[in-house]
Amino acid sequence: MVARLGGGREPWYLLTDDVIHTAAEAWDVVLAYARRRQIEEVWRYSKSELAFERVRVQCPAARERLLLLVTLAYAFLLHLLHPSFRDLCRRLLRQ
Repeated sequence: MVARLGGGREPWYLLTDDVIHTAAEAWDVVLAYARRRQIEEVWRYSKSELAFERVRVQCPAARERLLLLVTLAYAFLLHLLHPSFRDLCRRLLRQ
């Protein structure tokens, strides 16, 4: 399947084992891949911004704890985007 998403971007060549009978089914596959790509980009950006892209954790339990801590930190940072914290964010960013 070839998907052209517009905007002068390169076409996507997708392989799937889903049986596709209609254009709507084909678009469901394309949009699923697009969503996955967005998730991968957010993950890569989050690792970079939260400075844990180079952390090497072998133990599954330790890896889970690390991801939970990062998720908690990320949720806290998102919470600070609430308008009631605007002044606090400005002060923190100035320092």
